[in-house]
Amino acid sequence: MLFRRPTGELGYVIHLALPLDSLQGKSESSLIDLALQELEKADFPDSLKQLVRISPPANMQQRPYYVHPATISDSLQVSNPTDLNTEANPAKIPPAWSVGRIVLVGDAAHGMPPFMAQGANQGFEDALIVTTLIAKIAEENNWDNLQAIAKAFEKYECLRRPLMAYVQQATLKRSPHSSDNEWQEYGQQVYRRNFDQVIKAL
Repeated sequence: MLFRRPTGELGYVIHLALPLDSLQGKSESSLIDLALQELEKADFPDSLKQLVRISPPANMQQRPYYVHPATISDSLQVSNPTDLNTEANPAKIPPAWSVGRIVLVGDAAHGMPPFMAQGANQGFEDALIVTTLIAKIAEENNWDNLQAIAKAFEKYECLRRPLMAYVQQATLKRSPHSSDNEWQEYGQQVYRRNFDQVIKAL
C-alpha cells in the first residue's frame, strides 16, 4: 500500500505473514532484504522491488500483530450448515466466544489476517447470525432464560468457527501461485454460501 505524508514524503506498507521469531532482532537492512524476498516470491513488478531496494534503512519499521486462531477440533467439523445439533457438535474449544449474555463477534472472536480483506466481511456475517439468534430469543421472550441464550450463542459458534478457521488458514497461505482448484474452493467456501439456507437452519 502506497501513501503520501502531509510533508510530501512517499511511504509504503507491506503486510507479510511471517513467524514472529523471523522478525525479532532484525536490522532495518534485514527488513528490506526480507521484504524483497517476499516480493520476489510473489512475482511483484520490478518497479515495486526497486522502490523497496532504494528505501533508506533508517526509515524501515516493523509492527508485528497477533492473529488469534479460530482453532477447531474433530467434534466441530460442521460441513452442512443445516445440521446444527450442538449436542453432537459442541463448541467447546477454549477460549469460547461467549459467556452468559456476552458474545464476541468479528475480530474480537477471530482476528482475521489483512491479506484477503475478510475481516469486515466475516464480522458482518457473524452479526447476521447473532442478530438472527437474538431476534429468536426476543420472539420467544427468553431474555431471562440463560440456558436458551447460552444455547443460541453456542449454535452461532458451532456454525461460524469451522469457516473462520478455514478462512484464516487460507488467507495466511494464499499466494498468486495457488492452483485454480484452491482458488475455486476458496471462492465456493467464502462467496457462494446459501445464506437463506443458513438462516432457515437457525
